[in-house]
Amino acid sequence: MASLLPFQALRPTPSTAARIAAVPYDVVSTDEARALATDPLSFLHVSRAEIDLPPGTSPYADEVYARAKANFATLRATAPLTIEDAPSVYVYRLTQGGHTQTGVAACFAIGEYESAVIKRHELTRVDKEDDRTRHLVELRAQTGPVFLTYRASPAVAALVAAVAAAPPLFDFQATDGVTHAVWRVPARTLPDSSRPLPRCPRSTSPTGTTARQAPPAPAGTSLVRRARPAHGMG
Repeated sequence: MASLLPFQALRPTPSTAARIAAVPYDVVSTDEARALATDPLSFLHVSRAEIDLPPGTSPYADEVYARAKANFATLRATAPLTIEDAPSVYVYRLTQGGHTQTGVAACFAIGEYESAVIKRHELTRVDKEDDRTRHLVELRAQTGPVFLTYRASPAVAALVAAVAAAPPLFDFQATDGVTHAVWRVPARTLPDSSRPLPRCPRSTSPTGTTARQAPPAPAGTSLVRRARPAHGMG
């Protein structure tokens, strides 16, 4: 069984969430990211910081990570980004056309990934693993979610349905037509504080896109543990 745990998120305010929201870092090229990031609050200035450097700059250059760190500090101050007053989990719903997908945003254990409680779906590229590990360490923040799937759980489904019946914290439509809705669930309001969420049957990390952000190599996980990053909701 895989553990799901609450965390203190670093998140935008409802008034600026739509301006900060951005596509995943690895679904666009540098030129595409630069074209999309017309708003100075766009998170692409953090996740793809080479867009703020001269054309042709390698996305793995030292100055890219330095710029990402500086841009992140600026975003935290100007957006602003706030740290939750208490650990929480989040229900996150995406809607596009007639399709809706709802999940739970929470922490999982690196140890359960290493011990195969969380199953790996595929091998990932070392350069991408190293890039996101360095990005995490330099910023001291986990700025990109790792997407997991799990077998149907009545307990989790009941929790999600009850939470989503209330008004959301965020609810906006992005420029690509996808509507994002987020509900916050403080850990203290959950029924059992000793086990903040129901444990899910064995989970799977299904895509290279997001699995790259949870480096499987021992060197990557040791760097993450030493960094002890803040948690971001970008």
